Amino acid sequence: NKMKKIIYFLLILTINNVYSQTYELDKNTNLMTYSKVVEISSNSDELFAQFKISLAQIFKNYNEVKQLEDKETKTFIIKGYFDTKIQRGWFKEDFGGCFYNLTIQCKDNKYRIIIDNINHSCIYGPSDCGAGGPIENEKIKGYPKKQWMLVQDLAKEYSLNLGDQIESKVKENLAKANEKW
Repeated sequence: NKMKKIIYFLLILTINNVYSQTYELDKNTNLMTYSKVVEISSNSDELFAQFKISLAQIFKNYNEVKQLEDKETKTFIIKGYFDTKIQRGWFKEDFGGCFYNLTIQCKDNKYRIIIDNINHSCIYGPSDCGAGGPIENEKIKGYPKKQWMLVQDLAKEYSLNLGDQIESKVKENLAKANEKW
């Protein structure tokens, strides 16, 4: 019984060391920031190559959203966008969305994903849908607090899902690259 507890503790400790993920207000930038560090058995060159493939598969317009793809520093920067369609009352829908920055940095045996600078905007739809600005804002003009909180929740959900999707796609592509055929 004592041995089971020790093994369980070591397993939990190992799992927690595999990656760390947060979505919180960054103390240095004062921006809501999603950050995830993933440890993986691969060198930085191989990771960089697989990220190029994975990002092109995730982002249909990769060449348009790519801001930086630096082989020397093993860094990618992408300017992305996601919709935040929500109801704002009985007959009003907000067709806004959020722009964000995605940064990926590769090192030997690990990589880091950062999503920040999340800014709400209404680029199409009703003229009064408003532009929320930074997702960190507690309230914004033109939105009841409850609807703004929905936009903030959508930003968090999108960030978490995108981080998971990137991690999954990179693992899948690394496995394919190492297949013997």
